[in-house]
Amino acid sequence: MAKKEFTFSEFYQFATCPWAWQKRYVELKRPKKKSVKLSFGAAIHKGIETFYKREGDPVGIVQDYVTKVRTEAEAEGLPLDSESYLILRKAEGFIRTYIDHYAGDFDKYGILSVEPTFSIPLTDSINIVGKIDRIVCEKGTGLFHPVETKTVASWNPDVNRLMLDFQISLYSWAVSKMLHLSDVTFLYDVLRKPAQRLKKDETEADFISRIEKEVNECRGEYFFRDKVTRSRREIERTEKELLLRAQALIRARKSGEVYRTPGEHCFWMCSYMPPCLEDTPDMWDSLYYIEKTAHPELEDRPRD
Repeated sequence: MAKKEFTFSEFYQFATCPWAWQKRYVELKRPKKKSVKLSFGAAIHKGIETFYKREGDPVGIVQDYVTKVRTEAEAEGLPLDSESYLILRKAEGFIRTYIDHYAGDFDKYGILSVEPTFSIPLTDSINIVGKIDRIVCEKGTGLFHPVETKTVASWNPDVNRLMLDFQISLYSWAVSKMLHLSDVTFLYDVLRKPAQRLKKDETEADFISRIEKEVNECRGEYFFRDKVTRSRREIERTEKELLLRAQALIRARKSGEVYRTPGEHCFWMCSYMPPCLEDTPDMWDSLYYIEKTAHPELEDRPRD
């Protein structure tokens, strides 16, 4: 019997809204239209991956990804409007500034692995799977650090919330197993998306240049790095919570009974808003497609 596999994203979706979780991870229904907010983050992540791998041109990779998103949207009959396209174009100027800001990482850290995937047994029948941005080794101390990057729309100076961030806890548990570490210290990078808008009579090229200039001049408003440690005791606690979460998902799959959780997240995050308001077959057919697997982002990983 194949093992059941769960990711942080699936746990997060279930905790946010079991109904949306069922549509995404059980029925495998995915929106045809790309989220501009998520696509901006994906573009930046692809540029960062290329930067740390030192393979290819990070700016070119970002440009290619933005073009791909636009082309695919047009092919699906859901083209991006000019404002949405320019939001994606911002990634081009932003990645240049990121590269300059974090160029010193190569002096401080050895790059052990970029975008490593993991598949860690939780029980004989359950694996926790995922992908980490990168794992580095601090040259001065020899300590290993996983690194995660998050793009946000608005700045939240309260970094204490990272102490309870479940993604960090889950990935710390995974890294402790992968590298046989007693405790794990994350490097957590937060990137604030540029909010500038196109000015009247401003060209797209001038717009991108202006964003790059303004981000460069105020880097502290756009880039933040913190260290967050998970102790052995907290990692053991996380393992117990992972089992409880996995068991809850297994029960929900068996029963098929789920509920919606209307709230603030519905209006800015959820790509299942239209059928949540009015669930009709025509809406599913026109706005969604069926994915081949629950975790397509991990399909290139080695199998057990």
